[in-house]
Amino acid sequence: MAISWLPLALSPASTISSYLSTTAACSNCLTASQQIRRGENRGFFHGSCKVTSPGKMCSPLALRFCVFLSQAHLQEDCPMVAEGMEETAGYPLEKFLRSGRRRAEIIPLERISERIPPHSVEAEMAVLGAMLLDRAALTKAIELLEPECFYREAHQLLFATMVSLFERGTTVDALTVAEELRRRGILENVGGTAYLAELSLRVPSVGAVEHYARIVLEHYFKRSLIRTAAEILHACYDEGTDALEELDRAESAIFEIAEKRLRQSALPLRVLARNTFETLTHLIERNARHGVTGIPTGYIRLDELLGGFQRSDFIVIAGRPSMGKTALALSIARNIAVEHRIPVAIFSLEMSAQQLMLRLLSAEAQIDLHRLRTGRITPEMMPRIVQATGRLAEAPIFVDDTPML
Repeated sequence: MAISWLPLALSPASTISSYLSTTAACSNCLTASQQIRRGENRGFFHGSCKVTSPGKMCSPLALRFCVFLSQAHLQEDCPMVAEGMEETAGYPLEKFLRSGRRRAEIIPLERISERIPPHSVEAEMAVLGAMLLDRAALTKAIELLEPECFYREAHQLLFATMVSLFERGTTVDALTVAEELRRRGILENVGGTAYLAELSLRVPSVGAVEHYARIVLEHYFKRSLIRTAAEILHACYDEGTDALEELDRAESAIFEIAEKRLRQSALPLRVLARNTFETLTHLIERNARHGVTGIPTGYIRLDELLGGFQRSDFIVIAGRPSMGKTALALSIARNIAVEHRIPVAIFSLEMSAQQLMLRLLSAEAQIDLHRLRTGRITPEMMPRIVQATGRLAEAPIFVDDTPML
């Protein structure tokens, strides 16, 4: 029998346990509720339970997690579930606002240590300001961050508001964000319209939003580790706890932080679909202007087959020795750097940088490589060599011939 698991996140553990114990709950759910009370389970219940099954959750307790589970494929004919679905409009802002009581119960980091917790207000402001100014920056920040990643609660509220507007398909800018906050009566909680205007001015570079988001993430993970370490320390001083149980809890808590870090690289399909459509639009425009969607190689037939070199592509040139692999690679590098002024890095594990330069010069000046190697150069060849050397010297080509790289 397939087992589905539903997250039960909004009801106190004691209430859940007492409710399930007085109803026709299955044994798995009773066990889970008892584990929650002991802190051994984070709230996952057996999907086939008569109480927690979809369509049979019309009790007051059920409503409390019907609202939270409105996107978990629950049956829409359940009136309480349907009502819960209506109440989730504006997620994740609604979720963030509902979590205020839970956040208030968490011990502030300032009380754990006299030192100020790791954070960067400047990086947080840069991320939020970039999100207000540029849609690409908005999607990138949403991919990487969650509201709790921000240190200031006002910044958490602003980020959650922007995500809610974005998921509703509404334009995200200072005006729409201010209007949404004003409608909810919380505009002054984030500093008013003046602070929103200031955010737009505190962005060094919109294109560097991913770098700013990584800084915010780094501090968030450090704060998470500090809080978890403090909880472990507090539990270990309690004489009534079991050492092995505390070790298991500590391991789970640390792993949960590591798991959050891994999840930053996993994108929901809705974000991937939106990003793919935007990329497709960009490729259509680029193809109309240049005839290829990637970086041109200079070889017309090859560009027709590949569309140019695309970002993240890994291209292998294979062949037997002395079949022209290096010559082809250098020719493509030369075309990209000289003709299109796109920087190219060459890492050579066999030939020295001097040998590569002679090959490039031979191709650019159209002089036999053997003549260059042996110095058999006629006066008529010198102007061509000088001109070719000048063109190559101006090209953005970088060569690293470090052995055993």
